[in-house]
Amino acid sequence: MRLYLLVSVYQNGKQIVKSSAISIEPPGLLSDLLKLALSTNDIPNVNISVDFQKDNSKDWHIILKGIQENLEILIFLKATHIRFIWNDDYDDINNSQAEIHKNAFNILMSNATNIHLPLAQGLTTRNNLLYNHVIDLLRIQKLGWFGNAHTTSGVQFVSRLSNLIWYIDPHRSKFIQRSYHFPKFIEELPEYKASSSYNQYYNNSHHKKIEIQAKTLKRHVEALENSLIQPWASDKKWEQFIDEVIQLCATSKKYVEYLDNVNNRMRIIHSSSIPIRNGIDHIKVLDINKTSSMSNKYTDIINLMQDKAEYDPICIDDLIPHNVFQAAYLEEMELPFNITLYRYYSGNYIGTLNWIWKRPDTVELFDKTKESQSLLKAHKSLPKYSTWQMRKNVINKYSLYTRLSPAILCTLYQDLTGNAISNSNLISQEVQERIKLMYETQDPNIVFDLRKNGGFKGTKFDEFWNEMDAYFNEIVLAVHDQRHTSNLYMPVAISIQELRESIIERLKAKHDEEKFSTISVPSSEWIRLQFWPKNIYTKTAIQYSGRFNISYKVQSRLLRKSHPDAHYCAALFRYTRLFVIKFRNFTCFISADDKHKVPIREIVETSTGVRNKATLAFADMELTSCDHNFTKLSITPSVSLLCNIPKDISKSFYQGQVYVSYKDSVFQPSSALRHSAEWLKYLREKYTILPEMLVIYTDGGADHRTTFGSVQLAMICLFLEGDFDFLAAVRTAPYHSWSNPAERIMSIINLGLQGVALKRSDMSSDSEKVFKNLGTMEEIRNAALYNQTLSEKMKIAIKDTQEILQNRTTRLKLHNQKFNLRIFIPGMILHYRLFIFFEIITFTYIGYFKIKKCRKNECVICDPIRLPQEIFNQLHFMPDPQISSDPDHYQNFNSLYGRNTTEIDLPSKKNNLVCQELAPDGMLVAARVHDFALCTSCTKLRCIFSKYVLRESDSEILQTAMETFAYTCGSPIVPENHPLYNKVFVRMNLACDSPIEQTYYSCRIEHSQVCYYCSVESFM
Repeated sequence: MRLYLLVSVYQNGKQIVKSSAISIEPPGLLSDLLKLALSTNDIPNVNISVDFQKDNSKDWHIILKGIQENLEILIFLKATHIRFIWNDDYDDINNSQAEIHKNAFNILMSNATNIHLPLAQGLTTRNNLLYNHVIDLLRIQKLGWFGNAHTTSGVQFVSRLSNLIWYIDPHRSKFIQRSYHFPKFIEELPEYKASSSYNQYYNNSHHKKIEIQAKTLKRHVEALENSLIQPWASDKKWEQFIDEVIQLCATSKKYVEYLDNVNNRMRIIHSSSIPIRNGIDHIKVLDINKTSSMSNKYTDIINLMQDKAEYDPICIDDLIPHNVFQAAYLEEMELPFNITLYRYYSGNYIGTLNWIWKRPDTVELFDKTKESQSLLKAHKSLPKYSTWQMRKNVINKYSLYTRLSPAILCTLYQDLTGNAISNSNLISQEVQERIKLMYETQDPNIVFDLRKNGGFKGTKFDEFWNEMDAYFNEIVLAVHDQRHTSNLYMPVAISIQELRESIIERLKAKHDEEKFSTISVPSSEWIRLQFWPKNIYTKTAIQYSGRFNISYKVQSRLLRKSHPDAHYCAALFRYTRLFVIKFRNFTCFISADDKHKVPIREIVETSTGVRNKATLAFADMELTSCDHNFTKLSITPSVSLLCNIPKDISKSFYQGQVYVSYKDSVFQPSSALRHSAEWLKYLREKYTILPEMLVIYTDGGADHRTTFGSVQLAMICLFLEGDFDFLAAVRTAPYHSWSNPAERIMSIINLGLQGVALKRSDMSSDSEKVFKNLGTMEEIRNAALYNQTLSEKMKIAIKDTQEILQNRTTRLKLHNQKFNLRIFIPGMILHYRLFIFFEIITFTYIGYFKIKKCRKNECVICDPIRLPQEIFNQLHFMPDPQISSDPDHYQNFNSLYGRNTTEIDLPSKKNNLVCQELAPDGMLVAARVHDFALCTSCTKLRCIFSKYVLRESDSEILQTAMETFAYTCGSPIVPENHPLYNKVFVRMNLACDSPIEQTYYSCRIEHSQVCYYCSVESFM
């Protein structure tokens, strides 16, 4: 009787053969069935367990003989599904079976008696490699944790230990050179055994090397020590390894003390007003008598001193060895004459400087006066080094009397004092050399207009230059005809690239094809160098010819504000990019944003408000416009970037097709439904068949905020109308719209808007009278409801303005792909299934809104799934960021995808404090900051405020209170019964997770520059 069975095969907990239908003819063994499933005659030589299911039962039954059992048992037991299980490690077989069977009792017993280690991390970074090697080290020593402790305490301990080793790794050789030895287990790590290192980026890359910081090293040690005081660390089997970890902590602490001592010493040196090395306290003078025998190693010194007179000091640093044997070499010199050795210990990398001079053979001829003169000559030859404070004092003092730059003052100081200190970088050295050249040559004309060195300009591009000159002349005439002033209201070109293309088009229109082919066209860079430089006296001015009276006019206005959810939303944006990459063949990713409103004035041209980019304009003209603070009308540009999704997150998302629409802010305001209609239209233009999934990323404005019902309704309309299987709308953190990819498109839009001044056309006299009495957009809309003529006239009045902006926008490109311009699109009609759908399969969080088809065949709301079934089975909602073992970082996307997550780690929810401030109104401002308090929990500095300057006695009481009481964020600085309780205050509405107060940076008290989020100074 032939058997027809479903067969699955598991190796090391992973399914290597999915449920496959296999037929086999008895007699035979179960091993023959396994060979058929594996398609090979070679089966692993390990203990393979076999279990089966019968009929429709979901229970599994074990076959005790395993693969040695006869096939007939399957007929007798009516088996339908056979499963083979083995582990390469025999000891783990029972654990694998228990995991597959999901027997609760077996799992509890296994966890109670077996030890476990944290899971290894993916080898994406060298830091992960170190983490895995630490786990391997524990496995070799047969160490681990019982129960589920390996997922909490275990992961925490391994992370902290590997973080400490990783931080020490680039500086490991310094520890060893300074006799700070590591425990045995450090040397057993594979990379160290191979004489290599883990943090190879530090040594191999060309970035700035950051020295080891005492504060950071101490923080890593303290974190590791917190793990060592946990109960599991006192287990007997951990004793040897914990002792070695304690030794590592002790070594690190000693190095922290060493770094603190060095730093304190350097602070004392830098703040000193006198040189630390003075040539008096750091010298050594020795008399060395002549010898009868002489060594060949002193031949050079003998030849140098042979003809020298007595008491004539000579520096011999170039003739002696520069190693640890230098002192013995000098003090044991064998010379045919008596000498005096003068040694000066200058310290640092310079080392010791050495002079010698002859002295008489007999004591009677010894001359103390000449000996003193030799000492003075040697002392005078010593290099002089000033401290930072000495140079600072001189520069601050003389900067009050002269307006010389710090670079010139530093050079003069070195020249007058003979200071031998060198500059820290090449640029400063070049500046210093030029300044020296100025006062050494004493030439007042040494600084001149460097454009004169442009040389012969050539005639190759004359045809192109002549056409460009004609183009500029036409613009000048237009400007003077319209304004009769030297003010320019429109830039001569959007960009150099656009200017080049415009001149080419003019040449094509003027000449036939044969003539045009003979005209040479310069590059964009060569065109730029024909303009005026920004500063005609700088070195870069040499490259400019000044052929055209054109230069850049630049204004800047940028502002960013922080938000506690910034890090959380940044992690969510990373998850979003990884999600769309995972399903890139089925997904469209849209980044959208509305640019600021472009104001339109009635009588005088008003600025578009774009001032943060350089504009090509005539050098002798001012690019001006009227202020736009009092305008009634405006146009809103809406930008949508349909991104080309890369294959890797390291690649750029800032490429794809850009769509722009200009809407009348009065009668065509931006709304969620209107945006949805626009996106659907763009998708239908780009795709023949719409993608199965859509992900939208916006800045969370009123028309994009996913918590608003209007936005949710619009998203569901878009989902139903486009028949998407999945839709997600993700937003940036508040005040962080700059992180939206569409924001980069805004800088290109600015090229079309910059330097442009706009005004509407005139309306009829009746409409003008009505419009004059209307002040706000709401009043204009209300008036248009009763006056249809006014509405039509206003739309016509701004039509020309819209066409100007549209024409300039069509000339813009992103990666050589021209922008698509679309006219106003009306919003969609609400779908009849909308409200039922809203209650069933939507999920809304502060960060994003997500929709997915429900897969129910009987569902009357969702259309059939368009994705392939195996792809849809892999489709889950994007996870919420969850804090990792390191509280400063979130877990990676792969570890969370497919899990049910919540917004439990959203900072604005977790730290939503409501606390009554003790300080009176107007107290918590920068001008009232008196001192800073250090939180004993998070080590962040918090501002202490007082209404008046504290008396000396009160200041002493405050310092005593700060030393006596332990301050933590959110608590008063002193107890209620303290005399200063109503005099000094701290901000109560703070938690340890709150960033540094802004008043810390703006107060008048001297303070160090620390990180806004973590307060660490070394990371700035």
